[in-house]
Parts: sequence; structure tokens; C-alpha cells
Amino acid sequence: MEDSSLTLTRCGDTLVAEWDNRQVPRAWLTTAFFVGFWVVWTPATAFMTYELLAGHGPPVFLCIWLLFGYAGVIMIPMTWVLRYTVERVEIDNNHYRHYFVTLPWYFPTEWAVDEITKITFGADVEGAITTLSVWRGWRQDMIAYWARTEFREKLFEAIQTHLAEIGSQVPSIKVSGESDRA
Repeated sequence: MEDSSLTLTRCGDTLVAEWDNRQVPRAWLTTAFFVGFWVVWTPATAFMTYELLAGHGPPVFLCIWLLFGYAGVIMIPMTWVLRYTVERVEIDNNHYRHYFVTLPWYFPTEWAVDEITKITFGADVEGAITTLSVWRGWRQDMIAYWARTEFREKLFEAIQTHLAEIGSQVPSIKVSGESDRA
């Protein structure tokens, strides 16, 4: 599948990168991980619900598990829905915005460019999933995580080039390690 759905538009000092996640080449390792994790997570959460209702185990631990457990049961399929949306990144001299055009209420990110500490592309550990991330301190915004590595690399290079053109001092780091090319 060709990554022709990536549209890079420059209007003055603003870069707009937009792509339809239905059209980009997919990282099947990421897909398999999310499906596999959810298939294990959901029954584990159901079992912990039974344990709490049956009075087995420490209730504080079970309540904490269920708080995160049901959040995962709901949020993992919601991230799956993002595979079928249009995603957009906008960067100008002052702002960085990342959101899903078809689901704008789903965790949009808007930061001042001055607050961004780094942009990374790659896998920290050999065999790990390759990511394209924008960082603000410890907060990470992962971009195009369903897309294949080649697609994310093309997007990383476009963002890196644009930041250099507008004179931004945000460091762009390409991390070593093998990627999820399968």
C-alpha cells in the first residue's frame, strides 16, 4: 500500500501534515499487540470483578485494578477506532497541534513550540516498536502509531525540516534500534 495519503502543506510558517489512517501502510506488529493485549486484559478485568464481588482478595487492590482495568477495556478499542480516522499535525512558530480530524474530541494535543523538549523517531530497544513522538518534558505525544515505519520516518523528516526552516531550536533525535517493519 502506498503512503500517498500523506499530505504536506505549507502556508507561510505553518506546516500541516494530514493523512487518512485507512490509507497508510499499517504496522502489523502494533495491531497484533493491541488485539492480543485486549484479549488478555478484558478477561483478567472480568475475573478481578468476580473476585471483588465474591469477597476474595484485598478490596483496595481489586478496586485499583478495576479502575485501571475498565479504563483499559474501554480505551484499547477506542484506540483501535483511530485506525479509521484522519489525523493531522499542525506546526507553526508558536503552536504544535495534533488531533484526529474525524474525532476532534479524542485527546487533542496543543502545546506551545517553546514547551517542546524534543522530537524522537525510532525504537529505544532492538525489536521494540518504532515510534514518532513529540515530547513536552515527560509528556509524550505519539504520532501515526498505526503507520509503518517508513511512513513515520517520512513524517519525522518533514517535521524536522520545517522546524529548521522556521528557526526552532527543538532537538530532533533519531534513536537506534530495529523497527517493526513486518
